[in-house]
Amino acid sequence: MIMPHKHKTIFSPAGGWREKTYYVVKVSFSAQNPIHEAIFFTGFLRHGRPSEYNKIFCSNYEIDYDYNCAHFIRPVKEIYTEGDADKGLIDVLLVELKNQ
Repeated sequence: MIMPHKHKTIFSPAGGWREKTYYVVKVSFSAQNPIHEAIFFTGFLRHGRPSEYNKIFCSNYEIDYDYNCAHFIRPVKEIYTEGDADKGLIDVLLVELKNQ
């Protein structure tokens, strides 16, 4: 079990966050919460940081979380940007599940 740093630690992807994009992220919500994987939707960006309508999703969560709730975030992989014409989100997520 990997635990996060004592202090809030937020990493951005190389090149920065992309608006309305889904990422696989490593995340934790406190110094005592183990780091785990989740899906993060950036929503709209303000000054290059996720702001309105962002969400962090995981099947274990009982409530919704957002970027500001996170104690630790490290992007693992970009998986989908809304508006990509070639694939739908469901198709992308099904491929991700098959690859795990």
